[in-house]
Amino acid sequence: MKASVQLTPPKNSTGVSQIVHNNQASEPITAYCLSNGPTTATILNYGATLSKFTINNIDVLLGFDDVFDYTKSHPMFGVIVGRTCNRIGNGQFELNGTTYNLPINNGPNSLHGGLVGLDKHYWDSKILSQNPPAVVFTTQSKHLDQGYPGTIEVAITYTLLNGDLSIDAVAKLIGNEVDETVINITSHPYFNLSGGISPTVEDNEIQFHHVTGTLKVNSTQIPTGEVLTTSTNPEMFFNEPATFGSRLPLVQQFRVDSHLQTQSGCVSVKDPHTKIELRVLTDACGFQLYTGNWLENITSKKSHPCGIYNNYSGFCIEPSQPPDAINLPAFRQSVILKKGEEWKQKIVYRLLQNE
Repeated sequence: MKASVQLTPPKNSTGVSQIVHNNQASEPITAYCLSNGPTTATILNYGATLSKFTINNIDVLLGFDDVFDYTKSHPMFGVIVGRTCNRIGNGQFELNGTTYNLPINNGPNSLHGGLVGLDKHYWDSKILSQNPPAVVFTTQSKHLDQGYPGTIEVAITYTLLNGDLSIDAVAKLIGNEVDETVINITSHPYFNLSGGISPTVEDNEIQFHHVTGTLKVNSTQIPTGEVLTTSTNPEMFFNEPATFGSRLPLVQQFRVDSHLQTQSGCVSVKDPHTKIELRVLTDACGFQLYTGNWLENITSKKSHPCGIYNNYSGFCIEPSQPPDAINLPAFRQSVILKKGEEWKQKIVYRLLQNE
């Protein structure tokens, strides 16, 4: 592997640097490093992948040291997921009288946009601003790509300001094949706020802010449409701070990824070792909480002392509309993109480190 075109900003500076990684076996990958004071974020043009997120030199994301490992099979470390994130029941939906069939890649369902979703695109990219540091990634998905109707263009803008990494997603239907399509994009980083000091996140303390319910799912992890409340499903609610580990023995739903509905879109997680706190804010109607149950024997970054990523080595908070929203009458309209309109969603990952 050869790297070139490298620009490295001084420590605690503000700006964007980039490095182009070359490999004879695949296309080059460009990595952009956004720096703002003690916080940095590195994003790859492959998958518009968030590969590093650091505060005071502590990298809180699971992932790989070699950028070309992201082109191989992995548990979607840091990628942009689409056209639709999560599951679509039986890989099928109806839109304007036409039934569309998607690749089946998760039991009987279609997961995370199919076999070649947006996470496997080489995105076009350019620096938008040095202060605040911002980079935009754009890609297109053609009509019937992975079975989805219509040609779309997607833009993802990463901006780093005062410890806030904002991810702004915009999608447009640009083809003339259909008048409507389906869209539900999210970001999929795995966090370990200890910087890999702890092999699991079980001692991390999590709190939900203004979560109103969680969607009940069936045996294949598809929502039934029923919303469970605190009184009917108390173990899924962290409206008061509690550790992941205190609930894992009680919550089988953690293994089937319940989608939580929220009013304010805020979640906070704190690590007892580094005193790092992550706050997640979004304008999405809810988020998926995943505690890395399926991670198994993955070599960690060299900066992570744990050495291996296994069960519970990281957690994901994936703001989005619900799984299978296109087949749920109450949520269907939230994932339909019409010609001439834009689908937008904002996610903010905020890092703080307390003394």
